[in-house]
Amino acid sequence: MIADVLQNVFSTIGALLVAGGGGAVATWLFLKLFAERWLNSKFERQLQSYKHAQEREIEELRFRINSLFDRKTKLHQREFEIVPEAWGRLVEAHAHVKAFTSYMQSYPDVNRMNPAQFEEFLKDSKLATWQQTELRASGDKNKYYQKARFHQRSSECRHHCHELHVYVKRNGIFLPKELKSAFTTLDDLIFGALIEHEINEEEDMIPKVRKAVKALDDKGQQLLDELELSVRRQMWEES
Repeated sequence: MIADVLQNVFSTIGALLVAGGGGAVATWLFLKLFAERWLNSKFERQLQSYKHAQEREIEELRFRINSLFDRKTKLHQREFEIVPEAWGRLVEAHAHVKAFTSYMQSYPDVNRMNPAQFEEFLKDSKLATWQQTELRASGDKNKYYQKARFHQRSSECRHHCHELHVYVKRNGIFLPKELKSAFTTLDDLIFGALIEHEINEEEDMIPKVRKAVKALDDKGQQLLDELELSVRRQMWEES
């Protein structure tokens, strides 16, 4: 556009110089050629500068897109690793605590065992050596065994709850917000039932407090089923 304007100007000036004779025309033609070359050179430099700036912006944009895609891919990979592991730990904790806090508990009648049966039973009892010694000397073997077994199962449940809680806490940043919230809710529900059950035993509560255990019975399985659907949807839809 600038070149067109200058061309018009040069045309007008050229018409004026024609009247001035051949020398003026020659001078005019030289100036016109120089100006055109100067303009072309300047235009080429500006065009190259513009192309370079555009290429640089495109390269920066490509780098940002690749970086975002790479980060998103890595986050999805971590999520695919963490969600199934967290789900497995949740199921383990729920199953152990649910069985431990159930009204229906079954124990072998140790008092009625003959010596051979009793010794065979001790081998598979998971009791420590000192506990086996105390059980042999106990006047009420059933009571002693049930108490010892209670503490064993309590320790097992605490282990599973701890594994679940720490895993979700440590990897929660890789979980979608809704899934993390569901895992945390069930984690609290399960551990609350466990603590209540332990207190009932330690304090010999009569009647036993069953509020947290009842909450786990009433809500636990439903929340677990809902979370399973969310996990399946998350994993398969993302896939």
